[in-house]
Amino acid sequence: MNEKYEVLDGQHRLEAAKSLGLDIYYFLKNNGSYKDIIDFNQHKKNWKSEDYLKLFAEGTLNNNYLKLQNFMKINNFDLAQALIILNGPIKQMREYSDFKSGAFIYPSDEAYIENLVEKVKYFWNMISSHNIKPLHRFKNTAFLKPYLIFITNPLVNWELFQQKLELSWFKIGTRPSNNLYLEMFMDIYNFRNQNKITIS
Repeated sequence: MNEKYEVLDGQHRLEAAKSLGLDIYYFLKNNGSYKDIIDFNQHKKNWKSEDYLKLFAEGTLNNNYLKLQNFMKINNFDLAQALIILNGPIKQMREYSDFKSGAFIYPSDEAYIENLVEKVKYFWNMISSHNIKPLHRFKNTAFLKPYLIFITNPLVNWELFQQKLELSWFKIGTRPSNNLYLEMFMDIYNFRNQNKITIS
């Protein structure tokens, strides 16, 4: 605990001890902060990305993380899905370390993000309506990354891509790599298209 008696580590043990009526022992750390919580927990196997989100959203009331939490709730996204949509498909280690350090910035272009969300949900609804399985494989970041790379490329006309998807939905399937997903999208998009595109 810090001098304000805020718990820096061992929240679950504290709750368990309280519920069982056991004595509670603790160390007092002067000038303790959320950085101490990270230091205490980041090497534990059970300390996950969701724990960083909870720490910064609910613990420090960081508005960027509160917006992220709300974005996930409204759209029924998990954290990985939300971050790849908000950060962009070219996810770099710096972006992830920023998220873990409390430096995540929620994008200011709400209209652009809303447009991306619509396009992601459109695809999920479309493959669901055609009973393309397994649906969960199209909801992970291994799929979302190449999908977002493709649909945000300036060479791609979204309305035309929608038309091609509706006509060639039977070509959609899971792939083992980003490049093979991109090839699948290009195959669908370029079919009977005079202006063929190449995206790598």
